[in-house]
Amino acid sequence: MTHTGLSTPAIRSSIGPTYQVPQAKESGQYGPDGPISTTHLMLSFPVLSNLDALSLIGRVTTQSPHEQGPLIGLPTSQEDLNTRSIVLAAVKQDGCILSKASKSLQNDPDIVLAAVQQNGLALDYASKELKNNRAIVLAAVQQIGVALHSASEELKNDRAIVLAAVQQNGRALIYASEELRNDRQIVLAAVQQIGVALHYASEELKNDRAIVVAAVQRNGQALACASKSLQNDRDIVLAAVKQIGLALRFASEELKNDRGIVLLAVLQKGSALAYASKSLQNDREIVLAAVQKDDSALAYASEKLKNDRAIVLAAVQQNGRALKYASEELRNDRQIVLAAVQQDWDALNFASKELQSDRDIVIIVIAAVKRGYPFKHLSAELRNNPDIVLAAIEQNGQNLEHASEELKNNPGFLLAAAKINGLVLEVIPEGLKTRELSYAAAEQNLLAQRWAPKAFIDEALFHPDNPDIFPLLPVEKKNTERAIEALRYNPLFVRCIPAEILLTISPEILRSAITRTPHALSLIDHNLLTADLINPLVYNHDSLIPNNAATDENENRKIALKTLADSVIKREINDQEIINILVKYFNDDEKFMIFVITEQGVNISEASQRLQSIPAVFEPALEIDPSDKHIPSIFVSELYKINAGLFQ
Repeated sequence: MTHTGLSTPAIRSSIGPTYQVPQAKESGQYGPDGPISTTHLMLSFPVLSNLDALSLIGRVTTQSPHEQGPLIGLPTSQEDLNTRSIVLAAVKQDGCILSKASKSLQNDPDIVLAAVQQNGLALDYASKELKNNRAIVLAAVQQIGVALHSASEELKNDRAIVLAAVQQNGRALIYASEELRNDRQIVLAAVQQIGVALHYASEELKNDRAIVVAAVQRNGQALACASKSLQNDRDIVLAAVKQIGLALRFASEELKNDRGIVLLAVLQKGSALAYASKSLQNDREIVLAAVQKDDSALAYASEKLKNDRAIVLAAVQQNGRALKYASEELRNDRQIVLAAVQQDWDALNFASKELQSDRDIVIIVIAAVKRGYPFKHLSAELRNNPDIVLAAIEQNGQNLEHASEELKNNPGFLLAAAKINGLVLEVIPEGLKTRELSYAAAEQNLLAQRWAPKAFIDEALFHPDNPDIFPLLPVEKKNTERAIEALRYNPLFVRCIPAEILLTISPEILRSAITRTPHALSLIDHNLLTADLINPLVYNHDSLIPNNAATDENENRKIALKTLADSVIKREINDQEIINILVKYFNDDEKFMIFVITEQGVNISEASQRLQSIPAVFEPALEIDPSDKHIPSIFVSELYKINAGLFQ
């Protein structure tokens, strides 16, 4: 009789002795040549499960030899391997040391019994005589069932031994004699332990209803091993797909067209729809159930149902990428595409070209790109959308490399890109780096100077006192006097002033620049901001600027101050003086005031009357100081009643 699995030499090669384990460099499972992986053991022993592999060799530990420490009393010489007491003590710690023992000791019943009790697979190293020793083989298979592989042919036909083996590991059935693989009790024990052990049963027992039911209840995939007649047994197939829907694959063609069976299968695993009959792949209720369970099931629906709005909508709400399986018509359906993109930004790649330009949908993708979504993975159409590409460049200038050729060669677009991320200058071809573009990039980011054409740098060096070219002036040529002239020329040039020079400029000059161009305030390093610089934006001749003043100047101030308020919420600004000034301006902004009240210790009295009456504002303040007189008394009273009622 021929068995599948490893030969004795192969086993010796895979699980050799462990008393000379070298220090491994990584943590994990260790063996003679370093880390041992479960995958390696699974490949070496195809009949083993993950758990079998982990418990396969007694010497495999979850500690490195260094962490584990040396095994005590192990043989260190050939003489030791011939010494009975030393080997006996050693195999009790590591059964596989038996492989190095002398032939006489491999024939010693006490030593071999101790070895297989520690590691059943040590039976492989026992003498031929002891592989036929009933007590020793029984101890081995009780420790690990697949040790039956090394038993004598006679004991592979021993009912009690084989039963013990399959009860420990159903896959040991592969090593049983042909006679016992036709033994109903043994096969039943094997499939109850591991359902797919049915594969090793006799053809007669693969047609035994009770055995097959036990197998598929343990693992539905065991249906693959059942006889053709039982693959057409409705109750058995129902039990199989209930355990794992994909078992539908092994059902008869007749039962793949059974509505009840297919519905149960897709409810367990939506993609089981792949194995349903063509007729049921066109059944609306079944397909809807499938896509609600598993979005990929849409791929197996009929063409008609791939054009069903409700089904496709259900699928894309589970996973936006399911849009790729929808009909061409529905990939041009705005509601469906919007739902898909909201679930997964990548879904826009499967939308129609028309909807890839839809403003609301593009806004979602822009938000995704700003959060770091890999821009290069977008479709060619999307990489030709200026708004999306600019969002990607703002996140990383290198993203220009993945933009369409049309945009990469559009001077107007490149200028816009340089204004939002000067570092994009690095990937712009030299022939397209105009003077205006280079200046814009250097103004946005000082580091962009290194990629500006040498001619423009030389021009700046030749006219160092010309404020117009200050952005491209090398850092070592910038000084306080030139920086002041640059600010007077263009307050936005504050971004091009090194921090150490900015500290030398008088507050009056900076305030003047900020008052003229409020946006300049957001370009100053937060660590250099002071209350004096912000005051001009909040106060105008000692009176607050009305929030509703409809002027361009006031709008610019609002934008600049909002940038600072957002920085406070992000905890980028912690200066209390600055926060106090911003509170005067944003005392009616709910989000800002809740943050500064709860996180920065601002008193609720600083909030507007409207906000003081809103629970979301006064409740946190109440937790901080229940006696705060600025919290409306009616709310304190009501809250007291609620809390008191909890304890009645």
